[in-house]
Amino acid sequence: MVFALALAAIYSKKDIDAQKAVQDRTGALFFMTVNQAFAMIGPALGSFSLERGVVVRERMAKCYHLSAYYAAKLASELPIVIGLPCV
Repeated sequence: MVFALALAAIYSKKDIDAQKAVQDRTGALFFMTVNQAFAMIGPALGSFSLERGVVVRERMAKCYHLSAYYAAKLASELPIVIGLPCV
């Protein structure tokens, strides 16, 4: 919310030059997209390092393949990754 208010304050001025206004809106959309991407990637990358020991141990015991782990992790986190930015 704070990020949205900051972007609104920066890009809210009305320019007479149409090209400048388009570039300003493009810049705002870029920053919002990058912010959302990094907000979703951060927790996912952190969870891999926490689960690494368990995955290595279970793979050594031949419980499952690495592709099964990634597929299950993707399926379990996909609703959150898709749904959270919509809220």
